[in-house]
Amino acid sequence: MSNGTLYTTEIEHDGGVAGIEVTVNHDGTETATVRFGSSFTLRLDEVNMFELAYILVDGAAELRSRREGRASREENQNVC
Repeated sequence: MSNGTLYTTEIEHDGGVAGIEVTVNHDGTETATVRFGSSFTLRLDEVNMFELAYILVDGAAELRSRREGRASREENQNVC
């Protein structure tokens, strides 16, 4: 029996690249372990995994909106 299902990605940030791992634990705890490189680990249940996902999506949506707003303002300045 395996320890769990592993999902991985690499995220670029201002300090370089960080490996992110999510392991859905197959140990009966109904949790997943989220590892941010070797520096930070969270063990979360389903509700809190969704809470983490929601704030990441909300933050990304705000960044996109701000970027699109800047691009629109720049386009308008170039037209004038």
